[in-house]
Amino acid sequence: MDNHLVVSEQGLTAYDSISLAIRWQRLSGERTHAPVLAAGLVLVSSSSGFYALDSTNGSVVWQSNRDINLFAPVVKDGVVYLASESGVLQALELAGGRLIWRRQLPGWIYPPGLGSELLYTGGSDGNLWAIHLEDGSIHWRRDLGQELVYSPVILRDGTVITTTFTGEVFAFSPMGRLHWQSRLSVNFMPPFELGERILFSGIDQQLYALDSKTGKRHWSTSLDGRLAAPLVLNKHTALAALDDGRLLEIDPQDGNLRLLGRADGEPVASPHVQDGQTVLFLKSFGAPKAIILKRQSGVNSIKEM
Repeated sequence: MDNHLVVSEQGLTAYDSISLAIRWQRLSGERTHAPVLAAGLVLVSSSSGFYALDSTNGSVVWQSNRDINLFAPVVKDGVVYLASESGVLQALELAGGRLIWRRQLPGWIYPPGLGSELLYTGGSDGNLWAIHLEDGSIHWRRDLGQELVYSPVILRDGTVITTTFTGEVFAFSPMGRLHWQSRLSVNFMPPFELGERILFSGIDQQLYALDSKTGKRHWSTSLDGRLAAPLVLNKHTALAALDDGRLLEIDPQDGNLRLLGRADGEPVASPHVQDGQTVLFLKSFGAPKAIILKRQSGVNSIKEM
């Protein structure tokens, strides 16, 4: 947004998307979750509350919830939805932060997945909750028998995918009917939809592809390492940044992996693709270090910024 790339790593750092020079830094040293950019604002939950920052300079436009430990925000149609460690789920106006509704659920809850009329969330109490976006009323709940791991993911057709700490994968219709159920290694990153496949990364360092309609396993492949951040889309493939610095391209049809390059450091965010090159941000003192992976005549090269 506004020619900025914003990275969350012990605070926020905003980079110029062309030169990758640092534009501004805020909340340095604080625990910050994944930011969301919307309507000229950078929205972020931190250890000191929730902030709406001006994307051009990082100044505080409004803030709230200094007394609640919040997770990453989710935004739709001018409304910010916030989940918390205390089980409080809130809907706030994007333009100013006014509270629209508030719902208390048992235990902590993950950031919700948003459907057309409902949001879906769950956490430590082992239930998947479907809640009306408009007023916070509960539409249905399903007992999954185990604590959830990561936020529910809403597929393009509205199917709700959720995973648990026992490795169970559930696919529900928007109205709560179970489409299919599968079992994998416990998930290490959020599920990722790519075409007709859903990719899951297990704590066993395997990557799994399930059919989004049936739950049938198409393939599994070893990453021989751990993901440093969630997968991202790159045209018709997925990109994976591993904690040993490797950048991999994944073919969703057969799981074949292609090494695009290797950085000397640990990535702290998902890869960002622009203008035929890939940007990585590596763990570094003060602010993440920007690395550009360029493609020239089929040969990959790495440039530090």
